[in-house]
Amino acid sequence: MTNIHSGSTLKKPIAEWFSEAGYNVKFEVRVPKRIADVVVYKKQIIAIEIKESFAEIVTGISQCMEYSKAVDKVYLAFPEYLLEDFKTKYEYRNMPFGLLVVDDHDNVKMVKESPEMNPDKKNKEDTIRIFRKTKVTKMEHVSERFKIENKELLKSPEIRRMLKKITVECVWMHILGLLMVKPRHAYTLREEIKKEFGFNIGRITSYKVLYDLKRRGYVREVQCEMKSQRGPKRKYYEITESGKELLMGAGRVMYEFTCHFTGV
Repeated sequence: MTNIHSGSTLKKPIAEWFSEAGYNVKFEVRVPKRIADVVVYKKQIIAIEIKESFAEIVTGISQCMEYSKAVDKVYLAFPEYLLEDFKTKYEYRNMPFGLLVVDDHDNVKMVKESPEMNPDKKNKEDTIRIFRKTKVTKMEHVSERFKIENKELLKSPEIRRMLKKITVECVWMHILGLLMVKPRHAYTLREEIKKEFGFNIGRITSYKVLYDLKRRGYVREVQCEMKSQRGPKRKYYEITESGKELLMGAGRVMYEFTCHFTGV
């Protein structure tokens, strides 16, 4: 089993559950146009999409439909406490994919078995080829955005871990960087981080980090009128003086740290 990349806390129990059943496990694999959270294979290729909030499940359903075109089986996975709400809203028995839930003790339960997708031969062969030969990670997208010319560096697990630390695990710094330019709506931050800095984060993560920055006084709410003048004022966020000092401080620490070890 390969190392688990950043992302959902449900990946580990799901990966172990399939691994114990004799499947090989890979993470963040392109299937076919999107990146599945987990892909497992033995005689069949199975894609698993993981969501940790009810608000993300609609997107998860759409992604599962895409995966169904190229793999043998598909599962949508989420925490068990969302199951009753899911059953209330969706006629899940008729969905063309399976359902997995993970309880508070990291036990995986199958709520619905996935039907056979019967993909056509071409799509299936393409999926196997991409699955076996292409390692898709968020760090590759980061390398393109920040113009890392020496791609050999990315073969080092140490370099990839470092990139993860200064991107995915320092989302607060990137949010403050965006707010330095102009106030922004919370809903747009996730896409703007992907566009500007080249890596993906969960939708819930962007809200959680933003609200934590607000609680600590680094950002504040401001009211902005809609251009169309219709509807209520929308809630935007801007960086405070404390937030600017924090961001500048982070930049100085990174610069001084690099100078210390490189002698520049």
